[in-house]
Parts: sequence; structure tokens; C-alpha cells
Amino acid sequence: MTEAVFLIIVALTIGSAAIVAFSNKLIYGSFALLLSLGGVAGLYAMMGADFVAGIQLLLYVGGILVLVLFAVMLTGTTADTDDSSPSRFSWMSLILVLIFLAGTLWIIWNVPFNSGELTYRPTTALLGNLLLTDYILPFEVISVLLLTGLIGAIAIVRTTVNGDKK
Repeated sequence: MTEAVFLIIVALTIGSAAIVAFSNKLIYGSFALLLSLGGVAGLYAMMGADFVAGIQLLLYVGGILVLVLFAVMLTGTTADTDDSSPSRFSWMSLILVLIFLAGTLWIIWNVPFNSGELTYRPTTALLGNLLLTDYILPFEVISVLLLTGLIGAIAIVRTTVNGDKK
């Protein structure tokens, strides 16, 4: 049963990624990207990386993709055009895809994979302990960096009234 679910998720992910790559309509590509990113989150969940799957859903599907969909839907002129995906580099991209496919198939056939039984272990407790013990300094530096970026963005966006900054 697990293999069937895995194959369904893989087919959904690859099929929707192909729609993203070959769709001429920007809105269809955006919705297909939703399915593709959701499938990647499902694959992470099946591998036991529950934290990474949650972050995939929160950041990419919940944040970035919703922003892309809003941008596409609010700009009606680009959503209706058939020119969103020019095909002048299609032969070069086909050659690159075939090279990457050959490399992936070579890896699949030549690398010995462990076929033992997988055990599920949550990753969030270990990650939380590492962030708050061994990696506390980089964690705090990144938080201060993000805070200064947020303050800088607010300072840039402030509106002016009568030529004076608020």
C-alpha cells in the first residue's frame, strides 16, 4: 500500500511539474505548481521528514505560491496571454533534460540503495535541540539580520505627506 501511495504522489508531482514547464497559460502553470509543491511535501512526509514537509507546505505552498497566484490573478493581461512561455530555447532545454535524465538513470542503476525497513522518527525535537544548543549564535544572528531587513523594508515603504516623511 505504501508503494502505491508513493507512486501516486510521484506521478502527481512529475505530471504537474511537466504542466508547469510546458503550459502556455500562466494561470494553469501556477495551479500546476501548487500540485507539484504539494507532491514534494508529500514525498518529504513519506520519508519521515515531517518538519521539512511542514515547512514546504507553509513557505512554498502557503506563502510564495499564494503570492504568485495573487499576482497572476490581479494582473489580468498576463493571465490571458499565450506568450508567457516562449519556445525559442526548446531544443536546448530538451537536450539539458535528456542529459539530466541520463545522469539520474545512471545514478539509479549504479548506486546500491539500502532496501531495509524504514522507521519513522520525528525530526523536530532533534532540530530544535540543535538550534537552541549548538547553533544558538547563528540562530540569533539570523534573527537580528531578519529584524533589520524588516525594519529597512518598513522604512523604505513609508509614505510621504507634503514632501515630509512620516
